[in-house]
Amino acid sequence: MMKILIVDDDPNGLYMLEVMLKGSGYEVASATNGAEALKKLNAEDFDVIISDILMPVMDGFQLCRKVKGNKNLNHILFIFYTATYTDEKDEELALKMGADKFIRKPVEPDEFIKIVQGVIRDVEKGKIKPGKAASGPEKEVLKLYNERLVKKLEKKMLAIEREITERKLAEEGLQFERNKVVNILESMADGVYIVNQQYDIEYANPVLKKEFGAVEEGKCYEYLHDRKEVCPWCKNQEVFAGKTVRWEWHSTKNQKTYDLIDTPLINPDGSISKLEIFRDITDRKQAREALQKSELKLKQAIQGNSFPTFIIDNNHIITHWNKACESLTGFSASEVVGTKKQWLVFYAEERPVMADVIVDEATEKEIAGYYEGKYNKSILTEGAYEGEDFFPDLGEKGKWLFFTAAPLKDQEEKIIGAIETFRDITEQKKLEAQLAQSQKMEAIGMLAGGIAHDFNNLLTVIIGNAQLALMDVIKDESLRKEIEEIKKAGNKAAALTRQLLAFSRKQIVRPEILDINELLTDIEKMLGRLIGEDIELLTIPEPELWQVEIDSGQIEQVIMNLAVNARDAMPQGGKLTIETANVELDDTYFRIRCVESAPGHYVVLTVSDTGSGMDKETREHIFEPFFTTKEVDKGTGLGLSTVYGIAKQNNGFIWVYSEPGQGTTFKVYLPEVKKDADMEKKEQFPMDDLGGSETVFIVEDDDVLRKFVQEVLQSYGYRLLVAENGEDALRVCKEHDGQIDLMITDVVMPKMGGREAAERLQPLYPRMKVIYMSGYTDDAIVHHGVLEPGLNFLEKPFTPEGLARKVRETLESEN
Repeated sequence: MMKILIVDDDPNGLYMLEVMLKGSGYEVASATNGAEALKKLNAEDFDVIISDILMPVMDGFQLCRKVKGNKNLNHILFIFYTATYTDEKDEELALKMGADKFIRKPVEPDEFIKIVQGVIRDVEKGKIKPGKAASGPEKEVLKLYNERLVKKLEKKMLAIEREITERKLAEEGLQFERNKVVNILESMADGVYIVNQQYDIEYANPVLKKEFGAVEEGKCYEYLHDRKEVCPWCKNQEVFAGKTVRWEWHSTKNQKTYDLIDTPLINPDGSISKLEIFRDITDRKQAREALQKSELKLKQAIQGNSFPTFIIDNNHIITHWNKACESLTGFSASEVVGTKKQWLVFYAEERPVMADVIVDEATEKEIAGYYEGKYNKSILTEGAYEGEDFFPDLGEKGKWLFFTAAPLKDQEEKIIGAIETFRDITEQKKLEAQLAQSQKMEAIGMLAGGIAHDFNNLLTVIIGNAQLALMDVIKDESLRKEIEEIKKAGNKAAALTRQLLAFSRKQIVRPEILDINELLTDIEKMLGRLIGEDIELLTIPEPELWQVEIDSGQIEQVIMNLAVNARDAMPQGGKLTIETANVELDDTYFRIRCVESAPGHYVVLTVSDTGSGMDKETREHIFEPFFTTKEVDKGTGLGLSTVYGIAKQNNGFIWVYSEPGQGTTFKVYLPEVKKDADMEKKEQFPMDDLGGSETVFIVEDDDVLRKFVQEVLQSYGYRLLVAENGEDALRVCKEHDGQIDLMITDVVMPKMGGREAAERLQPLYPRMKVIYMSGYTDDAIVHHGVLEPGLNFLEKPFTPEGLARKVRETLESEN
């Protein structure tokens, strides 16, 4: 085995050469300079020398010259391997000194071995002989050597200077980096400290000092824990062993919880300290605990919910499935939680349920594609939907379900899941089918009643005008008989309509003769509790109220239903007035109101509120069964239709007067019943005494009523002016030169009301008296600021005689 001596003052260089050569099968020895190499050469036999050039004590050039100048050593192959002397002059000098090969660093290991092996092979084959020192003057070689040495020393000095400069810059950079690290640690929002292996605190940043106080010389367990010995939970030894540890710690010193990161810090001397970062997570931990409690409450709430409910996350995975869901579907929570099987529970083929659609933030078009219009946007929350559908795979015969699905969002309003609830409406659907049939029959009854109502309107005109004609016909008997026949035919037709009306009135009642005032007194306290404290209840009974014949339970129901309707119209509170009065109605009233004619004495029950009022369209439908303006589940729509039916069944009727923002007045008319049939009628003035020749100004926006009042007062001899509303009244007065003795005006009219018009005309006609006529009672409209109690007031509806009497009384009064 060939033996090689390697010479290099760089331990790394020696190590690399030794590894390469031994790996190639050579025996290797080493020396760190030329002098050490000569000693080994004189003590041992070597075949090859591989040497660096620049070395202390004796460099490579000197070693080569001594080896090649010694007859006992000059047979040894000498190879230079250098990174310092790399110029051609350096190679020239090396060869003159007897070197056999000059190799410049760096060279790949395989290439280096190949070069060495090639030199050895050429010598063995005799192609070359080991080099010898060149013959010639010693001075010339030394001169050349000195020149190369000086040049290399100059380069080395420059390199050293550069190295010193670079090192200084590096140290300055290192100091800058250290300062930067310190600045970072000082400005961190987290607490930081460094402790050595003796548990001494070497550094603490301001945050840590703020949390635990000023740092004094001492141990970390003294400063942080107020202990005199190492904490049993201490992680220092794990960190000193090179391990990074993250853990949570609650301080009994300041009652805060911290997230700690302990990491090893290698010091310049190789020792290890611990750098620990403190992050206050007290609020986060409390929030996490609160969230856990909230999640527990949510879970309990869902489980305790009687409606089938489940929740999915934003990956459509079921996270909650309550007992009600298990009962509805037959699938247990253990079967579906953690899966995406919600579709399998409800459908035969895979398709999204509403919760899936919400998580996917599907468009309206996409949702409609799945549910074919069987859904609506829910009013519960934004982004929620509700609907109903038949699920044939649920139960033995399938089930109808009403479902509601809503998004679950995080604090940034990002959808993180969805919740869906179900309600089994199978029985409800069956009831709806039955109700539909019932409503169909009710509709037939309504149709019959409607036909009778419309027919009676016509009959009212026919019979009423026939009666008026009979009053005027005196001498012509043939004409009188013909009119009598018209009246008889009308009466027969009226009898037919009553038969039709009987179809829609089937309630069995027990009528009794009673005083509505007494009943109202009995239920007044109950009414107060029913309407609530924020609504003022005012009752105005007629002192000498006539009696009626009606089931007491029915009249209580009428009052209660009207009171509830008024309460719901006044959610912010208001005033409810219930008044009773005696009225006398003739054919003219019914003809104007287009209702079935039934002249006579009536007891009127008036219920007025200061609520929101109604428009014309609503007024036209309020007595229809199931018609309601209330929210879903807030009313059946049967309250007013029940009142209407009771009034009709007891030969009475109901009238409503309402305008948006002006409140509502209901008047229920029930026929008077006399205990004594021979009771004397109230004495009245004869018709001839009610006439006059004064100038009366009629202001009314209803054309039919205005013409009726005009016709009646003209028949009593009064001079008349007419206007359609308050503004029109001002215009008419400007064109009128004479005195106005009396103004009869409606209260609520478009453009300008009657009160304002009267106040503006009063200065022009200081002797003018005013009668206000309205569907509201005089006490019920005080809240409008329209009328005050005691002013002249004519309540609608009124008879021609009642109108004439009120006009005459007002003109002759002293007020």
